[in-house]
Amino acid sequence: MRNVWVCKNCSKEDADGALNALKDFFLIYGSIINNEMARHWLQETDRKYVTRVLERTGSKIGKGKGASYVLDFDYEKDFKHYSYFIK
Repeated sequence: MRNVWVCKNCSKEDADGALNALKDFFLIYGSIINNEMARHWLQETDRKYVTRVLERTGSKIGKGKGASYVLDFDYEKDFKHYSYFIK
């Protein structure tokens, strides 16, 4: 499906599912990710789709296959739904 992320476990479709999954990666592992790591994390094989998602999330460092991305999420905005855990 074009521009829709489909969960491999439950088959749920979500236009922002990949972006939300990258937010989880950001919380667990930090802000640096490359396309290969993102494809593995998202369980996605389409390199171009993952590149488009990564380009929406932050800035690119490097070129070609050696490029990495700095995930740029705002704790206040992007993780406000976790605020009840932090007291």
